[in-house]
Amino acid sequence: MFFIYAIAFWSLIITLIINIGRIRKQTPSKKRYSYLYILLICSPLILGIGVSNFHQINKKVNLKPDKTSIFIFDSTTTTIDESKLQDSVEADFFRVKNHIIYISTHYQLYFKSSQAGTIDSYYPNAGIKNYYSYKSESLDSNYSERASWALGIIFYYENEYDSCIRVLKKHLNMPYTNLFLGLSFRNKGMSDSAAYHYLGEYNKSANILPDSLKNELLYTINHSSNINETIIQACYLPKLSTKVTDKIKREVFFVKHDWLNYFSIYYKDELNNILSFDFLVSIIVISMWIVYLILLDVFQKQKWKYMLFIILLSAVLSLTLPFCYEYFHYIHHWDISGNAYEDLIYCIFAIGLFEETLKIIPFLMLMLFTKEPNESYNYIFYSALCGLGFALMENTLYFQMYGGPTIMSRALTSTVAHVFFSSLTGYGLLVANQFNKNKWLYGVGFFCIAMVSHGIYDWLLFYHFNFFFYLGFFASIMIWFIFVNNALNVSIYFSLLTKIKYKKIEYVFVIFLIVILIAQYLLDHFINQSENALGMLWTSVFFTTFFLLFFVSRIGKMDLVQGYWRKISLVDNYNATGNNNFFDFRVILVNFFVVNAIQPMNYFGLKVKLLHNYKVANNALKPDAELKGTIMERVQVMRYKENGNSFIDTHYFWIQLEEAIHTGQYVTNVILAKQIDSFENVENGTETNVSIIGLNVSDGIILNKIDEVSTYFIGYALIILHS
Repeated sequence: MFFIYAIAFWSLIITLIINIGRIRKQTPSKKRYSYLYILLICSPLILGIGVSNFHQINKKVNLKPDKTSIFIFDSTTTTIDESKLQDSVEADFFRVKNHIIYISTHYQLYFKSSQAGTIDSYYPNAGIKNYYSYKSESLDSNYSERASWALGIIFYYENEYDSCIRVLKKHLNMPYTNLFLGLSFRNKGMSDSAAYHYLGEYNKSANILPDSLKNELLYTINHSSNINETIIQACYLPKLSTKVTDKIKREVFFVKHDWLNYFSIYYKDELNNILSFDFLVSIIVISMWIVYLILLDVFQKQKWKYMLFIILLSAVLSLTLPFCYEYFHYIHHWDISGNAYEDLIYCIFAIGLFEETLKIIPFLMLMLFTKEPNESYNYIFYSALCGLGFALMENTLYFQMYGGPTIMSRALTSTVAHVFFSSLTGYGLLVANQFNKNKWLYGVGFFCIAMVSHGIYDWLLFYHFNFFFYLGFFASIMIWFIFVNNALNVSIYFSLLTKIKYKKIEYVFVIFLIVILIAQYLLDHFINQSENALGMLWTSVFFTTFFLLFFVSRIGKMDLVQGYWRKISLVDNYNATGNNNFFDFRVILVNFFVVNAIQPMNYFGLKVKLLHNYKVANNALKPDAELKGTIMERVQVMRYKENGNSFIDTHYFWIQLEEAIHTGQYVTNVILAKQIDSFENVENGTETNVSIIGLNVSDGIILNKIDEVSTYFIGYALIILHS
């Protein structure tokens, strides 16, 4: 292991030396990204060191007991000398330990002899039973009581557990009585009763209870489904309570209203989460999405103090969530029950309500006490950060409970879902602000949508409705992209000169995913000591592939049209006729998994060539004509369906020609090009079909919006775009 770390360390040093000169020559803005890449390169080494440091403190102890019959004292002799054993008892009949040694050794050697097959002609049990039966009939009550107690122990070794229990319950004041009662109840399958008597023996003399039975007592306590007096006593015994799980102690202290002990354990558990390697991995996961949100914010950079406030407060508030669940579980016994309808109600009005309420509080505080949000994207940005701050602690808990395999799945599903649900409330407030609606009415309305959506999400997950779960998940992500696109389009700082750096977003996203996969392997292999760490890694790689293709193909592609507000839909909102084919099943399948609802066409400032289209009748351009120009603006055209309903079509581009053309009505150097074919490959110089639209001179373009009645059709052309 040291050799591996040494190679990693010197590789890192060489990388830094090679890049230090290049970084010094970069502009300040580029330096920040270079340092980010170096930090990501360092992450595997940092994670490896973290693994080695946390390896010892995260070892898991298995307290599950061995259910085989035990002997209190281990005998090294191989033969039974009945007279010597009896002599030791007779020498001091009232010394309890003498009887225990005699009986335990006797039956242990008898057991070994029977296993070896050497007792066919020798039946030693009759002698010891006759001896104590004779003593139990003594007129001296002290002798008879001690002998009767010894017979009860003999019944245990003879597997007569009912007789053992019946006899020993008369001698509860005797040492070892509770021990053998516990063993008898254990062998009868009555674990709670066994634990009760083990604890009774522990209270009399902790040294009498063997370590194996202490573990059994702890196992019974820690796996009990109901709080009983035994468990309550165990939680208050100093030496024993340290080995009782915090979950059990929290339930006991909650039920007993012992708030001092409850919260001391509660926050100790949360502190342990923060000091764990899982917390470091969770930071990496949410950092990926924080960086993504920052890279989308191209018009106005956010203040770090507000970002830290949102994330930290959301993380702190998430720590109170278990208290809410425990209140309903321990006091009102309201929890997941297995009944689908009841569980759906619980998921919505417990999980959805509690979590969405806690997540949105930091954003509401930011609105009340600062001037934020001061532009449209901030509504999505800060509400999404609330979800990421909440996911920081929740992911840590799940990583500790289930290990590495959950890391990638939560990084790409649950964390993203938290972002979407918290963004719903933010989007509702944005809608109210944009269209001058009642802000709190819209905020509460969209909060209820978030609550119900969150509840259904968890319910589908609990009941393994995987098809509907992933269908809803991808639908949610596509809707969230529309949220972001709308927020960017209506930003008061909107500028076509500013473009989203798609390639940088994709590059950073892939790097983060690689680091997360490395973290998963380290967590599985070193901390959890899983023998199948590599296999689980490949499973995560396979799982990641589909999500990677989905996110990378859509994650940064926003269609920037100033002032345009796209309707929420899973299909293209504005096709050629303005008709929505959402209920066409084939369209759903194609658009849902292949075609992004947002098709970016951000070609402002690109040079164009317009050529004659030989495939269609065209009088606009001569066969040898080649018009050159520049795309100056995206234009929103108000068009009309056959039924008279209007819709906005944003597939129009305002082109300023270098030379004026005669359109048949006017001589102009301003035309509109209407997209016919996909523009996906136009930047590569591919010829693409467009229709040429002329403008009535008296109307013109006002604020990049125009009515269809102010245009006239000129003809068709081929367009080639180049920078």
